[in-house]
Amino acid sequence: MTSESNTEEVYVLRRCPPTDRQEVINAQGAILEIPLLNVILPHKNDKQGLSVYLARQTSPHSLLQMRIDEIQSQLANAASSIEREKLLKRLGEGTVKSMVEAEGWRVVRIPLALFVRNGFDISDADNLGHLNIIGTREDFKKRLADLFGDSDIPAEITVLSKEECLLETEST
Repeated sequence: MTSESNTEEVYVLRRCPPTDRQEVINAQGAILEIPLLNVILPHKNDKQGLSVYLARQTSPHSLLQMRIDEIQSQLANAASSIEREKLLKRLGEGTVKSMVEAEGWRVVRIPLALFVRNGFDISDADNLGHLNIIGTREDFKKRLADLFGDSDIPAEITVLSKEECLLETEST
């Protein structure tokens, strides 16, 4: 799935957690409190690359619900009370609505072609539509630096509204 012609109309979704630093960015006229680097860089310890989901297979709501399910699973297997406390704090109220409205989570929609144009390899999607954009944090910073010249999110990347994140049935 690395040919640009195959990816031109394909979009991927990525969860964006709120940040403790409250770094504010301007995206399509909306001020959002999400860390810019979380939008398009792999996590520090992630060896697989940037984790995203095909928008045609996964709705923003279900993507956020997956995060709740992951935390609940970790909570069920937590070995210590300290670990349980941390997970309970991350879980919050345990609803997508609270994640979006109270905690500030968002979902971004990115054209897959953006990564292909910049020389990234794309893994095959699994049955949930999950795939990885292969590369290290340094690869992403180097290859995509021009996109972030003024620190705003590039026009190609759409930060979905609260309402779009809360829709339960439709993929974007």
